[in-house]
Amino acid sequence: MKIGVLKTFTATNALINLNIIGAASGSGKIAATAERTIIMPAIKVVKAGETLDLTTTNSVYINGSEKVHALANNGTMGAKYEKGVNATETVYSITEQGRFTPPTTEGVTQYIIEYNRTVKDGTAILNKSDKFPGTVRLVLKVLAIEPCTADTLRAGYLVLPSFQVSPEVSIGLTTD
Repeated sequence: MKIGVLKTFTATNALINLNIIGAASGSGKIAATAERTIIMPAIKVVKAGETLDLTTTNSVYINGSEKVHALANNGTMGAKYEKGVNATETVYSITEQGRFTPPTTEGVTQYIIEYNRTVKDGTAILNKSDKFPGTVRLVLKVLAIEPCTADTLRAGYLVLPSFQVSPEVSIGLTTD
C-alpha cells in the first residue's frame, strides 16, 4: 500500500554512527590496516616521574609531532616544554623507540602530551571540500499506528529511492 510521496526526510540520531558521518563527508570511512596505515592524533596524560611508551603494537609515534604542557589538577594547561636529549627541569625527552620522559619541573604533578601516530588498526573519516555525498536508495523499517486504532502497532517500510545525505553534520556533545 503506497501512502504518499515524501519530498524531504529529516532524522536525528542520538548515537554517533560512523557510517552516516562517512556518507555525509562524501569520502566514506577509511579503515587502517597493516598494509595501509593512517595518521591519527593521540592525547595522553603522564604523571611526573613516570615514563610513557608512545609507540605500541598498533601505532607508531611520529617524531617531531608532539606538544607537551604542564597540566594542573583543575585541567588547565600550563607552561609549554621543548624537546631535548635528556629530560631536565625545563626539557622532556623521547627515545627513538618512542619512550617519553617528562620534565622534572618542581610543583608540576602531571603533563599532557599531544602527538600524531601512524596506526594500523582504526578508522578515519576525512571531511574534504571537494567531496560530496552520493545518492543512494534508503530503506528504513518503521513502526506506526493508525489514527483509528492507536493501540495497534504496525510495522512498515519507508523506501526513499533517491536519497542524498546532507553534507551538513553537527555533533553535539551534551550529557542528555
